[in-house]
Amino acid sequence: MNKKYKFVSLCLIVCVFMTSFCFAVDQNQVSVLSASDAFIQTSHTSDFNTSTGRCLYGADAIAKAGATSTYVSCVIQRDVKGNGVYENVPGSWISTSEPGRYASVGNTMYVYKGYWYRTQATYIVTLNGQQYKIVNNSDQYWYN
Repeated sequence: MNKKYKFVSLCLIVCVFMTSFCFAVDQNQVSVLSASDAFIQTSHTSDFNTSTGRCLYGADAIAKAGATSTYVSCVIQRDVKGNGVYENVPGSWISTSEPGRYASVGNTMYVYKGYWYRTQATYIVTLNGQQYKIVNNSDQYWYN
């Protein structure tokens, strides 16, 4: 029984750390709301092949029932000056806005050598007249 309780405790701790937050903007007031208020699931994929420079990237979101629109975008970013400030790679931005609960984007692009890269996904759901937004950055990849 002791192992069972340890496993359940570990699962609860992981769930607490995986809970994300988003901002709801209502009449110039910003309040922190749980992302679970609007999203069922968000997914962000980025696969950099550091030997060829090929980047496969994408994102999707599933909103809770009652959502009137779901927006998803994904962009490749690079650290041009090596100072940790990322800029969008021209031509890499993809997005869609769909009525209802589901939106998905994906693309493949080749990038130039000598930079740190990452992808950034943005999700916006309109639910009950409020917009909920999440921005998610991938790991960083060096392409040399």
